[in-house]
Amino acid sequence: MRLTTQQCNEAKAELLSLLQSGPYRTSQLSGTPKFHGHRTLSLAQVRRLLHELREAGKVQFRVAGAGMRTCFRWSLSYNNHG
Repeated sequence: MRLTTQQCNEAKAELLSLLQSGPYRTSQLSGTPKFHGHRTLSLAQVRRLLHELREAGKVQFRVAGAGMRTCFRWSLSYNNHG
């Protein structure tokens, strides 16, 4: 699914609201409540949106796991907590 500018903004807002409840792995963020079913965000779209939010200083990540089980765990930036 190709995202319009409005859908990108909606997806970013939804990702930020999900991250308020704690850190998530990238793979856990593709099937968001608004973007699910045939409208599910691909992992590439989620990564791109998260990296845009990271550049804006709204989210941060840390690497978790080891070896083949390494993953990114995304959370809100400290400055974004209120």
